Amino acid sequence: MSDPSPQVLVVGAGPTGLLLAAELERRDVPCLLIDALDAPQVWDRATVVHARSVEIFEALGLEARLLAEGVRTRAARFQSDGEVLGQLNFGASGSRYGFDIGLSEEVTESVLTDFLEAQGGAVTRSTRLIGLVAGEDAATATLERDGERREVVAQWV
Repeated sequence: MSDPSPQVLVVGAGPTGLLLAAELERRDVPCLLIDALDAPQVWDRATVVHARSVEIFEALGLEARLLAEGVRTRAARFQSDGEVLGQLNFGASGSRYGFDIGLSEEVTESVLTDFLEAQGGAVTRSTRLIGLVAGEDAATATLERDGERREVVAQWV
């Protein structure tokens, strides 16, 4: 495992954890990103990137690949028992992206992993958080990897 005393411990290398760790690294905030899995999942838990998220990715220079690989969805129709209850027009959101992007989470995570690595960060895989004790100024996390336990002190988890 990397840094035994990062300022921030990020638990979980899904899209949220990857983006948080990348942004911390970009701002020179020492962090340790751990994930219990030995590799990214190959099945999706989420398949939609909303317009506001695309705007955030654009601000980071990450939107091109998402736009190129995703499917633009401009509306959603809500049905019950075969009857259309209503329709939501994503163009009415006020975003310059008047659509959601249908995209595999695997692609989203790949884009964010590349961004994290470009900032000098990495995912510490096969590492589980098995204990957490809050202190006055920091928390002590117990991590387990390959049967070995290690304590990490971080100001934020």
